[in-house]
Amino acid sequence: MALDIGTYTATVQDMDITVINDKDVIRVHLDIEGEACDALIWCHSDKAMGMARASLKACGLDIEATPLSVLLENPGYCAGTAVPVVVELWNGKPRASINLRAPVDPAKVAQIEARLKAAKKGGADATEPVMETAPPFPDEEIPF
Repeated sequence: MALDIGTYTATVQDMDITVINDKDVIRVHLDIEGEACDALIWCHSDKAMGMARASLKACGLDIEATPLSVLLENPGYCAGTAVPVVVELWNGKPRASINLRAPVDPAKVAQIEARLKAAKKGGADATEPVMETAPPFPDEEIPF
């Protein structure tokens, strides 16, 4: 994979269900700016299932409306679906994964910035209370 680290909009080519190192995986074959690559959706634990459901939905497969077995019959069921992908380094190698992070709203950024500036000044606009100093230790010994 010669893609740079970053976020992209990829196109789903097809999907297959497989096993990697004794773990259930749905492999999504993607086209990112003319380059073929795979994103893996891990389905090996209860903890991974929430992310797997969200990733499948982003790829165009709503598991509530369509059975997963559709991929056995038609691996190209989701072909053509535009999906957000992030390419990042994993163990020193680039890896593509379905990007489930919501895009940042510029108005939200401006709101956070205003709150940060107010907190720096310690003014009435600060949303976090200013920490007071702790009371002095008592002169007597602590009984433990």
